Order: sequence, then structure tokens, then C-alpha cells
Amino acid sequence: MDLHRIQLEHSLRTKLLTLRQSYIQAVGDDTRVRRLMLDSVSTFSTLFRHTLIAMGEQTAPSKADNVRKLADRVKFDAGIFLKLLQVRERIAKENQIDAAAGFAQYLDGITTVVQAVDAL
Repeated sequence: MDLHRIQLEHSLRTKLLTLRQSYIQAVGDDTRVRRLMLDSVSTFSTLFRHTLIAMGEQTAPSKADNVRKLADRVKFDAGIFLKLLQVRERIAKENQIDAAAGFAQYLDGITTVVQAVDAL
């Protein structure tokens, strides 16, 4: 499990760095920022599931449930992640997401998870 945690931390940090770099190119274009989040939320949801495993928690069958569970465990606002997953499932509309505020919340949640994995 220690090797799993190390790989998980590496993957989270790498994806976070890539996300930040992509955001720099997309800043000012709300459509591109929303698309950036929508394109990456599935990857981060999978990494969040693995974070729960590394913490010794049982995982749920759905991405949204795993995001909620991890958010409760490490204390971050899961709202933007859940909204993005709803858009991907065609339950919500992409234009309902505030790109600037949403990205800040998205980045904060991911950073909190990275710090939690680092503390394991």
C-alpha cells in the first residue's frame, strides 16, 4: 500500500501541475476553462477513489459518492466536482458553471486532497 500511496501522490501532483499549466493558456476564455475542468474531472474522480483506498476506506460504486465521501473525510467543498460530473452525465448544462469561481473551488479541492495524501 505504501507504493500505491507514492504512485497516487505522484499522479495527483502531475495532474495538478498539468491542470495549472493548461489553465494559464485558457484564462479569460470561460468556455475553455469549463472544458478544462470537464475534461479532467473523470481523472481526478478516479484518483480520489484511489485516495480513499489509500486511507483504508471502502469506496462507493459511483464517482459522485466517492467525491462526497472524500470531501467529508478531508474537508473540501465537493460542489464543483459534483456539478461537473452532472454535466458529463448530461444532467446539468455546462453554462451553469461559473468558470472563474468554479476553477478556484476545483483547484482548492484538488490541492486539499494532495496535501491529505502527502500527510499519509
